[in-house]
Amino acid sequence: IITSVGEGIVVYGPDLRYRLWNPYMERLSGKKAEEVLGRHPLELFPFLKEGGVIERLEEALRGESPKPADFPYRLPETGKTGWTSDTTTPLRNAQGKIIGAIGSVREITDRKETEKTIRQERDLLQSIMNGAGNSHLAYLDRDFNFVRVNEAYASTCGYRPEEMIGKNHFVLYPHAENEEVFARVRDGGQPFTVRDRPFEFPDQPERGTTYWDWTLTPVKDTGGRVTGLVFSLFETTDRKRVEEALRESEERFRLAYSTSPDAININRMRDGLYVDINEGFTRLTGFTRQEVIGKTSLEIDIWCNPDDRQQLLEKLKADGYCENLEANFRLKNGAVTTALMSARMIILQGEPHILSITRDISDRIKAEEERARLETQLFHSQKMEMVGRLAGGVAHDFNNALQVIFGHAEMAMDFVDPAQPLHANLQEIQRAAERSSSLTRQLLAFARKQTISPKVIDMNATVEGMLKMLRRLIGEDIQLTWVPGVDLWPVMSDPSQIDQILAN
Repeated sequence: IITSVGEGIVVYGPDLRYRLWNPYMERLSGKKAEEVLGRHPLELFPFLKEGGVIERLEEALRGESPKPADFPYRLPETGKTGWTSDTTTPLRNAQGKIIGAIGSVREITDRKETEKTIRQERDLLQSIMNGAGNSHLAYLDRDFNFVRVNEAYASTCGYRPEEMIGKNHFVLYPHAENEEVFARVRDGGQPFTVRDRPFEFPDQPERGTTYWDWTLTPVKDTGGRVTGLVFSLFETTDRKRVEEALRESEERFRLAYSTSPDAININRMRDGLYVDINEGFTRLTGFTRQEVIGKTSLEIDIWCNPDDRQQLLEKLKADGYCENLEANFRLKNGAVTTALMSARMIILQGEPHILSITRDISDRIKAEEERARLETQLFHSQKMEMVGRLAGGVAHDFNNALQVIFGHAEMAMDFVDPAQPLHANLQEIQRAAERSSSLTRQLLAFARKQTISPKVIDMNATVEGMLKMLRRLIGEDIQLTWVPGVDLWPVMSDPSQIDQILAN
């Protein structure tokens, strides 16, 4: 039995020297029994000192039974290396006394190499899984138990990878619909992919709803039977939120674009074709979308001054934008309006375009012109008021002087015989003073400083007395025609107010 058994049999004496060396050991070590028997292991195989074999033999001689262990070997004569599996037990006689130790040795180099290869492949697979970036990878058996998971998957679930091994996916995360999908892939053998699948972690409610791209791929043996599933996930929550934010932003832009009272248009830079216009553009210009899209501003003849268009293009090429360009634009009905245009270079689908915003300022310009006209009128009114004040002051001073003339003329007439020529001269002085007093009254009326004093007047005579002043007020370039009324009734009124009305 010892000779034909398929493993090495070695017997050691109490001094640890070899007592038995079977043919398997001869083939394994390359040494015949006669070379070995009676020799100490370290004499023949120095590497055993490092492997702990001697210690195990000493334990056996003390009556202990060391656990089986694997040891590397290295034969100095041939340089051959490998692995053996060693089992050592005490050797007793019929009376139970320990008389040595017996060991069984089996070469396991191939097994070790296979295990090494498997371990390397497993480590490589784990490294690949862990190095898969943001991909969450798990391998499950047919019953959906975790066989292997990468760090990203385990971390997202709130575990370490080793804590998930052996646990069932749907025990951790029960979801009947997903379990049906997993079973369908396992039983049908066809992969399954879904995009942006919502998922909520029951043990992590603070995360809210998350979104995932995930793929289930069946793993088959050589016979085509599904032995497990590779579960690959990629979180798209951030992308989903960005897309939703982008959609909201685009919706806000669309509303602002379409409802803006200003005219907004987008033109292709290379040929100037209109690619889009808003409703404000159609309201301002009168052109419809069909009449504008696909044409240029030159084709619809919207620029009144070609230099304005050239200035816009030069500014865009130099700075990438143009602000507050005031220009005249020709509308569809032929009318011309003044507008303020701002434009900026943008990139759409990798190609430069021009985004323009135009605001009609014709009403503002009219308002500014009206304001300037009113300011001129106000200035003229203020000037007339100053002239009136001056006229009022002059009239008062002149009136005072006239009172002196009146007084002295009357006193002089009392001392002169009416038959004398001097008396007639004094009467002329008095009549001239009266006429001057009428002029003073007109000046005071113009200055609005005359005290109201109604009396019965002849309107024709009152108006005729103002004609000279009126002609001076309106200027020489205007002809004033006087057509007095016939048989007018007398009027009870203040003559100065009548003068003031005529002057106004």
